Amino acid sequence: CAWVDCPIKNIPITRNGIVFFEFNFIFGSFELKQLIQQGWYYDEQKLDLDKYNYPLQIPLHQNGTMTGKLFLDYNASTSLEFDIKTSSIYFNILKNNQLIERFSADDEGKFTSFLPTGEYTVIIDEASLPTNVYCEQKVRKVNITAGEITKVPDFILKVKEKRVNKKTFSN
Repeated sequence: CAWVDCPIKNIPITRNGIVFFEFNFIFGSFELKQLIQQGWYYDEQKLDLDKYNYPLQIPLHQNGTMTGKLFLDYNASTSLEFDIKTSSIYFNILKNNQLIERFSADDEGKFTSFLPTGEYTVIIDEASLPTNVYCEQKVRKVNITAGEITKVPDFILKVKEKRVNKKTFSN
């Protein structure tokens, strides 16, 4: 059994649409770790098993996948000095102006998140951007559909440019 450290004793039994399992276990605290399978998931939970009969309901939710990436747009000859590690750049996901999740891009600037169906706002965290790097369009709206992959438009990172002093001479 993947969710708790105890083996299933026998075959699950379904009664009135509810699945029942019997476990061999010791009393104590356990954690149900999130498992995502075929577009369905459940929230992580702590269990304090202190009796032999422990009714447990685990609501399932449908989810979708959101993917995106960072794109670096700069001119090497005119850009200010910068050091970029995309895995240090963070994003916040909001639903109804409430923070749902915070995550970072990977070393290649790509990111993936599994979310329940609904409308979300993805915001790049400006405080996590390296010195001299900025993003003009920091906010993206996405609609997540169960079982589908939603591609977020690229977050384009730009690098500040050196100030060039021009002198003109005339006769």
